[in-house]
Amino acid sequence: MLLFSFVGGAFADRFERRRVLLACESTSLALSVVIASSSSPTVRRVDHRVLLTLTFAAAANMAVDMPARTASTPSVVGMEDLSNAIRARDHRQQLAFPIAILITGALNDQFGSGRVYTGSLLAWALIYPMIASLRFHSAGGARQHTRYGRERGAG
Repeated sequence: MLLFSFVGGAFADRFERRRVLLACESTSLALSVVIASSSSPTVRRVDHRVLLTLTFAAAANMAVDMPARTASTPSVVGMEDLSNAIRARDHRQQLAFPIAILITGALNDQFGSGRVYTGSLLAWALIYPMIASLRFHSAGGARQHTRYGRERGAG
């Protein structure tokens, strides 16, 4: 994520953020399907290089997704509600993370990690349509007619 965070911020500033979010969610879903299929009981053993590559790809995807998601917030909630939206998001994350760890641990113990991860793909049935249904326009302020920091045609 550290390597791609600058690129992610540039994507969030350069392109329409709703489309960036949809592309990131599609990529995340595809990576999750590959990870789930590699952890299925029919697969004997997955090469560690494959897992590292998938992890690297997922982190790169998140490095693009998170800046676009954060930069979209003012367009979705409006500037007057921005501080409340940020506060609510932070509270939900701080509450959800420890609860998710406990639930995931209990489910892994009961069903095994491969089945739990595969079952988590059902969340995409909610996530993707929710993002697709958002109706906002949010593009960054990056000057699109610049090259190397100078206006085209300028000396």
